[in-house]
Amino acid sequence: MLKEIISLFFPHLCVGCEEPINDIKQQICLKCRFQIPLTEFDRFSDNPVEKLLWGKAPVKAATSYFYFKKDSSLQKAIHSLKYEGNQRMGLELGQWMGEGLKDSPRFPTPDFLIPVPLHRKKEKTRGYNQSELLAQGINQVTHVPIHTGNLIRSVHTTSQTQKGHYERFENMSTSFQVEHPDKLQGKKVWLIDDVITTGSTLAECATALGSVQNIEIFAVTVAVAS
Repeated sequence: MLKEIISLFFPHLCVGCEEPINDIKQQICLKCRFQIPLTEFDRFSDNPVEKLLWGKAPVKAATSYFYFKKDSSLQKAIHSLKYEGNQRMGLELGQWMGEGLKDSPRFPTPDFLIPVPLHRKKEKTRGYNQSELLAQGINQVTHVPIHTGNLIRSVHTTSQTQKGHYERFENMSTSFQVEHPDKLQGKKVWLIDDVITTGSTLAECATALGSVQNIEIFAVTVAVAS
């Protein structure tokens, strides 16, 4: 009864449409959820995400779960995750990805989930790493362990948001390194990030991981800019 009274004055709203949601654990209502377009890129090779990484990174396969469109519910969700402190949104998006990819024939169950790291300064400012929250959501579905602290961002780069393709590549070059490659030798890993635009960030991460002997890298993001 107390929860119902509180909800009258402080309703829990959908991040997408700002309509009330009864389940306080959900960040997006079912209507908005099913309006976000799926890519289904995990089903076929040479998809647009893989093409962004051609010649740049040693990945076995790559996919994005959704299409990213401006002014969409997904854009609002990712903005809420990255800039409004909505950590639950990261877990929810990760759970969707985990459910969608757990039986994908092109993305076998990995040994580790590796979130794209933030530089310690940016993570301290934000208070969390959004890619790690996505990995936690995937973990809740697949139970694959998350491996952090090995792939590190060694250079604090400026924001990628307003940069062109070449500027993004220059901004990311040699920004990542693997500290203990022996822990990843012979392992399958899913490299996790939020949105892929030009592929510069994922390419640099995968290149760093590619220095590990016999590693198999699969890149997975929430969305691809369309």
